[in-house]
Amino acid sequence: MKWLAMGLLIVLEALGHPASPTGFQATIHWASRVELSTPVSGVVKTVTVMPGSFVKKGVVMLALNPIPFESALQLARAERARAAVARDEAKRDDDQTKQLYADTVLSTVELHNADNKYRRALAEWRAADAEVSRAEYRLTYSVIRAPFDGWVLQRNAEPGQTVSSRLAPPTLLVFAASGRYIARTLVPEAQLGRFSVGKQVKVKVGRVDYSGTVRSIGLERVSSEKETSYPVDVAFNVSRPLLRAGQTAEIDLP
Repeated sequence: MKWLAMGLLIVLEALGHPASPTGFQATIHWASRVELSTPVSGVVKTVTVMPGSFVKKGVVMLALNPIPFESALQLARAERARAAVARDEAKRDDDQTKQLYADTVLSTVELHNADNKYRRALAEWRAADAEVSRAEYRLTYSVIRAPFDGWVLQRNAEPGQTVSSRLAPPTLLVFAASGRYIARTLVPEAQLGRFSVGKQVKVKVGRVDYSGTVRSIGLERVSSEKETSYPVDVAFNVSRPLLRAGQTAEIDLP
């Protein structure tokens, strides 16, 4: 009988049945969990974090070998400088041609040729300037920085590893925001009306109560043998201690 009672309790928790007259059993999830990669291809040079590492926003966690990206940027800037000189020369020639044409010294054909030369030079400069922006982008995103203060959940890259972004960029790091959590429960359809998005509730983890807000109410039902339920997510923040995904919690309604 004891084992039967324990089994029944586990089933009720999984279905999100009330843990008390006003409470629902829930499971903790990360509120912001992101899979990080690079939009550029290259060879991993350094990985500075391990699973469980706490990282401040903006800190570099992974870097590809920068030499190809730095070289491409230098080449692009040199080409832009060359194109700028050609553009300025063509502009001076075009201005001079227009003046001579006004003085009836040059023909209409020569006027059009000078104008077309300047337009081509200007287009080449714009293309070169765009290539500089592209090279700067590639260099910037050859590193992965922490998008916010948080914890490293997974490390899927090692120095020397080749990363290709041509098809589907591989997930190199998995990262979660620090202190931001979701308590997820399944609410029977008959009790769904007790919840509304934005409603203030309490989330109890262990013996500690936290202030939470209903973030979302699912529209697709989850059926069991006994009843139909819907997922409900409650967002809450915790400065300390560190909570882990998968921990159990209880959502209490006012």
